[in-house]
Amino acid sequence: MASLSSAPRTIHSSEKLPFTRSLPTTSPAINTLPFKLSNASLTQTLKIHTIKPKSHSFSLPIRSFTCKSHASPSDSARPTKVQELHLYEVNDLDRGSPAYLRLSKKTVNSLGDLVPFTNKLYTGDLKKQVGITQGLCVLIENKPEKKGDRYEATYSFQFGDYGHLAVRGWYLTYEDTYLSVVGGSGIFEGAYGQVKLQQIVFPFKIFYTFYLRGIKELPEELLVKPVEPNLAIDPFLYYVSHWKPILRVLFSGLSSVPLDKQSA
Repeated sequence: MASLSSAPRTIHSSEKLPFTRSLPTTSPAINTLPFKLSNASLTQTLKIHTIKPKSHSFSLPIRSFTCKSHASPSDSARPTKVQELHLYEVNDLDRGSPAYLRLSKKTVNSLGDLVPFTNKLYTGDLKKQVGITQGLCVLIENKPEKKGDRYEATYSFQFGDYGHLAVRGWYLTYEDTYLSVVGGSGIFEGAYGQVKLQQIVFPFKIFYTFYLRGIKELPEELLVKPVEPNLAIDPFLYYVSHWKPILRVLFSGLSSVPLDKQSA
């Protein structure tokens, strides 16, 4: 029998091994972590190779949009011209105003007392009533040294078909103050600014100077030259002065009629 040779077989590089697969040309990133055996007799350091998977990144197209409100015009479209409006608030004691509600249950004006009110509103020349005021004042602090009070006021100026103006802020009964104009309706829609409150006789006569922005030109009926505030102002006197030329014509007409015809 032929003897079997135990010599190993040499494979030349030109030969191909069966069932071989081609390796990828690019290798993934490999992180090396050191690791030592706990056996003291083994001094060789083993390294564990971890393969970091490839991350697949992708991006979506970015689209931007803006949302524009149709309820209110943009600030750039709002008129910024300041318009002055002068008004008088007069209490003729014919509207049951003001009503003082002592919620504090104290005999002196105290925190929490309420004062609802409504008064007549006149043009700055006192020749025409253009509406009314109506609102509520909450007493914040009594100032006995100044013989007055500090209120937080929220009220409106009603102009009939023209609409209304809404204001709020401090109301001091002993000195001039400024309140904020917080909005309006009708021709006052979009109004903002401030109003100077000038106390003449508390709580019967107040002079207002509005500094309005954000609205169109006001009608000339409201933009009249105001009467200077003084203690003697009375709308009735200005009504009489307004009608004086008409009354003069009427009386002159009557005086020219013969007495016998007047008696007839």
